[in-house]
Amino acid sequence: MEVLNIILNFIAFSLLLLFLNISILALKIFTGKSIKNPNYPPVNGTVFNQLFYYSKLYDYQTEKAKKHRTFRLLGPEQSELYTTDIRNIEHILKTNFDKYCKGQHNQDIMVDLFGQGIFIVDGDKWRQQRKLASFEFSTRVLRDFSCVVFRRNASKLVRAIYKLSGAHAGPRICLGKDFAYLQMKIVSIALLRFFRFNLADDTKNVTYRTMFTLHIDGGLHLCAISRTQP
Repeated sequence: MEVLNIILNFIAFSLLLLFLNISILALKIFTGKSIKNPNYPPVNGTVFNQLFYYSKLYDYQTEKAKKHRTFRLLGPEQSELYTTDIRNIEHILKTNFDKYCKGQHNQDIMVDLFGQGIFIVDGDKWRQQRKLASFEFSTRVLRDFSCVVFRRNASKLVRAIYKLSGAHAGPRICLGKDFAYLQMKIVSIALLRFFRFNLADDTKNVTYRTMFTLHIDGGLHLCAISRTQP
């Protein structure tokens, strides 16, 4: 009994500690964030929502942006602001760019990865980095690079289309047939991956009909059993 009491007390204490931590975290997230203040962008959840939808994060963010072009996700320390509004983007990146610095907090986090590069520095250091980068990202350099990339990949595309075209070299092919075969293979693989198949009636003899293609007389009736079942 003493061992059982110790285990129960430990479980109760752990649950109480977990509840207190969750309560403190919730207070830090939702307190003092001006949630219903019309002067602030609307709240569309918390930063932990991104963990829940991590496997489809881009779709999640897109759906949120469809409802509000500018919104906030609440965090324990500060809110994360997201915007797809062109006016806000222009305001941040062009009109008032100097007022939106990376800040010392972000620099301390990213300095080991980016050093003192353009992605992390502010002010005069950023202007110096931008001036150095402008030589590599000039209109002439980008135009020449784009032309080289286009010529290299366009030739590959032309060769691929030439092979697929029935009016040119190579045998004629039916893309619809190939896609149908591909779809059939994908469905078959999925079914065999998740199900086992047994005959619906083990006592019934399987017979065939004489045709150009071999057909089972009356069809082949099967039972699909999930592979997760014993």
